[in-house]
Amino acid sequence: MERFFYLTPVMGEDRSRYPLTDKPQLVGRSERAGIILREPTVSRRHARIHIRDDEVHLEDLGSKHGTFVNSRRVQQVRLKPGDLVVFGLAVVLRLEEGDSPVAVQERPEIGPPFGSEEPSMTLTQRALARKVPISPADAGALEEMAPIRDHALKLTRLGGLTLELLPSVYGQLSKLSDFAEADQVDLEEMRGAIKPLLDMVTQLVEVGARICPEPRAPVALIEVVQLAVQRVSEDLARRQIAVDVRIPAQLRVRVDADQMSAALSGLLTNAGHQSLDGALVEVVARSDTGGVVLKIADQGYGYPEEILNQAFDPLGSALADPAAIRLWEARRAVVALGGMLTVKSNEGVGAVVRIVLPVPRR
Repeated sequence: MERFFYLTPVMGEDRSRYPLTDKPQLVGRSERAGIILREPTVSRRHARIHIRDDEVHLEDLGSKHGTFVNSRRVQQVRLKPGDLVVFGLAVVLRLEEGDSPVAVQERPEIGPPFGSEEPSMTLTQRALARKVPISPADAGALEEMAPIRDHALKLTRLGGLTLELLPSVYGQLSKLSDFAEADQVDLEEMRGAIKPLLDMVTQLVEVGARICPEPRAPVALIEVVQLAVQRVSEDLARRQIAVDVRIPAQLRVRVDADQMSAALSGLLTNAGHQSLDGALVEVVARSDTGGVVLKIADQGYGYPEEILNQAFDPLGSALADPAAIRLWEARRAVVALGGMLTVKSNEGVGAVVRIVLPVPRR
């Protein structure tokens, strides 16, 4: 019995089917492609696919963002029904098999180009009109939906990046499982397996915060800081350490108040533990072109070098140092919000933790 193969989308409401043939078909953004995928991360000539000897053969044509089959990047591969194929960072198709041929999908007619008699359109409207068969009258409504569309596109790209990292993450986890089963564990070798895993997770968090920040309602920074001070007030009061908060009431940041206050309370705890009894911890903030700058300064001993190294390399020698762990946790929380955290320390003088948070868009 003759076998028929086709690719079908697995995300969204698209129910198109792309039938495969014995003749090689080009997959990509090119209008000459047999399977046209209108996605920016798909190359114009992305891949080639065809049926030979009742088997489906797929070849990547040197695409920029790659072709993945079941989370594994491939160059040439034979597909089997049920395989998930990712082209670029967003398009996911499944290979399916049927007992009857599938009708070829007709390409939608875009219509004639807009002439001088049409109402004026913005560049975004024109770009939308080229991709979707709409009238100029509807373009204005689509313009208002552009931010939602852009955010959805960023989410798909972030999902594609996650999919690209999964094979490497799986490989590192497999190494760690081998360590768990070993009679004797080489700590240095184990650290060598954990560090790439942490680097990949950090990369994912940083890229995710940059290209697809989580939408949150802006909150007053002073309220977040006051919540953090309340969390540590009893601990600091026992040592008569005062906290001087100077933050303009109008400064607002787009953060989760509980998450950010927890990170700040860890930094305030560190400042208190590094200070002499009766010392002062200053918390100040200002608006800058790069965002909102928040500083926590103490008048204590300063951080030893090994603690600072630990804060940015959690696999350092001082694995159980609470101060280093609190610094590392705070930095991770700040990076996840699209910001950055740095530390300047002078032993015997004090330390300054500087946090930059993005300004919320209006």
